[in-house]
Amino acid sequence: MNTNGRSASLAAPSGAAEQEAICEAIRSAHLSPLDVDAVEVHGSGALLADAVEVGSMLRAHGREAYADPLCLLATKTSVGNQVECSGITGLLKSLFSAKSCTMAPNLHLKVCNPHIEAFEQPAVLVSEPLQHRGVSAFTGVMARGFGGSNVYVLTWNESDGDRAVSSTAPPLPNSNQHSRPALASLKFWPGGGGALAPEQQPKLGYSIIGTWNRWSEAVPLENEGGGVFGYTMTMGENRWERFRIRLDGDGDRMLHPGRPKASKDAPVLGPDSEAVSSGNDWLIDGRAELLVLMPQEEVDGSTSANAGEAQTHQVQLVNMPTVDASQPGDQFRVRLQVNGCWRTVDWERLKLVETRPQTECGRYYLSASWDAWALKEMTRSDTSSGCREFVLQVGPSGHNGGEFKIIRDEDVGQVFYPAAASQSRVAVQENTEVSALGPDDESNGRCWRLGAAPGSTFKISLLIDDSGPRKVVWRSV
Repeated sequence: MNTNGRSASLAAPSGAAEQEAICEAIRSAHLSPLDVDAVEVHGSGALLADAVEVGSMLRAHGREAYADPLCLLATKTSVGNQVECSGITGLLKSLFSAKSCTMAPNLHLKVCNPHIEAFEQPAVLVSEPLQHRGVSAFTGVMARGFGGSNVYVLTWNESDGDRAVSSTAPPLPNSNQHSRPALASLKFWPGGGGALAPEQQPKLGYSIIGTWNRWSEAVPLENEGGGVFGYTMTMGENRWERFRIRLDGDGDRMLHPGRPKASKDAPVLGPDSEAVSSGNDWLIDGRAELLVLMPQEEVDGSTSANAGEAQTHQVQLVNMPTVDASQPGDQFRVRLQVNGCWRTVDWERLKLVETRPQTECGRYYLSASWDAWALKEMTRSDTSSGCREFVLQVGPSGHNGGEFKIIRDEDVGQVFYPAAASQSRVAVQENTEVSALGPDDESNGRCWRLGAAPGSTFKISLLIDDSGPRKVVWRSV
């Protein structure tokens, strides 16, 4: 146990102090750092602190020098952050896990901390149950206090014969079969680990369907050999595309990642018919910036006139470049890899070319309360290819205050809606351009409200040809 001492802030981590605590514990136990098989990290979920901790673990345990993988476990992914009780929970977990020669996995691991180069270092972020290398194991447990305390505990345990899974594997060399039970056979192997069940094997092949063709037609995947099937997709005008994979072209036999908008390398589930109803699909997100709502006073330094006055918000673009950052017309190669009974889906952007393929623009529909929210297609403007219009005449009784939103390709997952997060119905003044978010499925019922007078004819326009936020405007005609 030690303390960080004076640092940048009260809760700032200290990699040097963490490594000192680890090394002192290992020396006191008369062990080699390479004897430690796994570590229950503190892992509070803070971007910088977690990255510092992973670096400390690898350096203090000698992994950077010997390239011997260290298994990193995080109890908080299973039980949450118990604050004062977190350390003792990690200690108990390490003891009970060792009794069955198994490391319990980290849960909900979808995206790796960008500050942790987990795949460039000898580290294993355990995401499924793994066996220890022997029938006994040393496991470290790390905990940090709010005021800068660091505690590192080493545990040792031997598997319990009653808990160990039976196996036909031969006994370990120079060991007693009764005192050292054989390890359970490995259930996962990167080389395949078995074969797909007959009902999961294709007879006609795999096909892909997605937002780029309005979910209308499944296109066969090309067999690249070695269990790899691929398709070249062209990025559309919104710079994101979602897709699923069909088995034998059957819409009721979908391969999917088990959650909506999944990233590459997510586990492949199915085939089943639940993907459509649950919205489970993969997302290739080529947007290099994120639209966020910021209070007006943070944008221009202004202050509200009255303390009780509601804050106004303005849409701002925040740069968030990713490896998939792209422009309309860029192409991605989507691949399904089948290896034994294991399947993965990933993609890569193909080499950029000066002349991008022409992308097919989507179709845009107005959904309004005065038409029972039916979809009425908007037309392309005669003056601008990036403008969609809809002309409406208000009846004598009036649609004053009528509500509307805009939907792309008749897909409820591609909705344009007001940027004002604090209101569900946002008034649009005539000849005033207002920012629109989307298209996506996060509108949460938000829509625009008109102020057109009864008997008037007006035009609603969606402006989509600028690089910033999309705009909506209406004018009397």
